[in-house]
Amino acid sequence: MIWSEKYRVTALDVDMTGTFSAAAMMRYMQETAYRHMAGTGPTEDELRARGQAFLLSRIKLNIDGELRHGDGFTLRTFAEVSRGISFGRVFSIYDESDEKVAEARTIWVLYDFGTHRIMHVDDIGMMYGPEPPLEMELPRRLLLPDGAELAPCGTRRVDFPDVDVNGHMNNTVYAGFLCGNVPEVRAGEARVGSIYINYSNESKLDDELTIERFGQRGEWFFRTHRGDGKLNVEARITTV
Repeated sequence: MIWSEKYRVTALDVDMTGTFSAAAMMRYMQETAYRHMAGTGPTEDELRARGQAFLLSRIKLNIDGELRHGDGFTLRTFAEVSRGISFGRVFSIYDESDEKVAEARTIWVLYDFGTHRIMHVDDIGMMYGPEPPLEMELPRRLLLPDGAELAPCGTRRVDFPDVDVNGHMNNTVYAGFLCGNVPEVRAGEARVGSIYINYSNESKLDDELTIERFGQRGEWFFRTHRGDGKLNVEARITTV
């Protein structure tokens, strides 16, 4: 079942170049997934009443076009046929001419906070009217080029507005500050063409993240570590 919602880009959704940002796209994707859940069930609140929540494991977002402040767009999503502990969900953004602007493939896990375990698809069955998987590569881990050495490029403290109801930094926040550490994007000379993020360990309020980077114009690799030294996220960002 494909779920569709219409939105309009607000002034808070664009970056310094005036372009609809990757982080904002991810926020609308997450909101549309919640609306799909609310329309078909189980809803986010119903899952939370069971002590469960979906946590994003991996995302690959390809951005093929641009939207700017005031532009209308349609966001469509569907749940993929899922296996094991991986629940797939696909998102597509279309402009007012119905041209595809961006597409994302995501993998989620359903976490039970009471038992501290990840639920298996076979334990709960398929959810949200699953469709066949999208043909988009979504690696399990970040693959670095041969000889790549990541070097520290900054830190990021987890602040109160970053944290969601699960008590963790919301997954969309990472896209914002990682894109802000891409030199040509920060200088307003290029826009993000794609972003891949693998979420390894959640970060909580007041945690101090260390950001490491490797790459050159057009392609950048990132890793962040929590204050306890554990790997937080890995990412690859390309620019155009």
